[in-house]
Amino acid sequence: MPSVAVGQIVFMIRSSHYQSDSDYLYALSDAMKDEYEAIVDAGFVLQIDAPDVPMMRNRQLWDIPFDDYRKHLALRIEALNHALQNIPEERVRFHVCWGNTYGTHHRDVPLKDVIDLVLQVKAQAYSIEAANPRHEHEYEIWEDIKLPEGKILIPGVIDSVSLFIEPPELVAQRIVRYADIVGRENVIAAPDCGFGTFAAFLPRVHSEPMWEKFKSMVQGAELATRKLWRK
Repeated sequence: MPSVAVGQIVFMIRSSHYQSDSDYLYALSDAMKDEYEAIVDAGFVLQIDAPDVPMMRNRQLWDIPFDDYRKHLALRIEALNHALQNIPEERVRFHVCWGNTYGTHHRDVPLKDVIDLVLQVKAQAYSIEAANPRHEHEYEIWEDIKLPEGKILIPGVIDSVSLFIEPPELVAQRIVRYADIVGRENVIAAPDCGFGTFAAFLPRVHSEPMWEKFKSMVQGAELATRKLWRK
């Protein structure tokens, strides 16, 4: 069950009450802690949605040095971990994306520039946008960055904005590409992001091609499984 990251709340809702971002983040952390724990106590796996991780650089903190942006990001992750402190890591997924929107995305923060901070989140699995044309190539970073022991990578293998229906063979290629680097037991296939991101607007992808994309993802995962465990 998804829930919003404390940093995303700061990204969407500014406050004039708190004297610093740190005070605001930790107040949010204490408030969201109850929701996070309630989701887990109800038997669900908690997914923390945090598009703010890369997006705040272009939408909120574009006029400061990059190192200062990373300091802000580290603070948000510290506050999030405070809220997750009583939840076992295996009950948490952390989702990062660059905004489920049409656009050029040519100023997106590269994954390699923030992945060390992302991996500090107290979660077992990391869901990362990886199927769209702007970020598909970033699978290569895992050749240099070791996925920590016991962690799971959830790369996007279908694009959640485009109407193009990916063939199962392409989905399988994307899964195998990651499995060859981080290990076949450590990969779960997923969409880049949600298809119904905004409650107030119609989905960008009509329900018919959306379900065809999901069908292709399942078939591609089956192909990848047969290839990866064919021995």
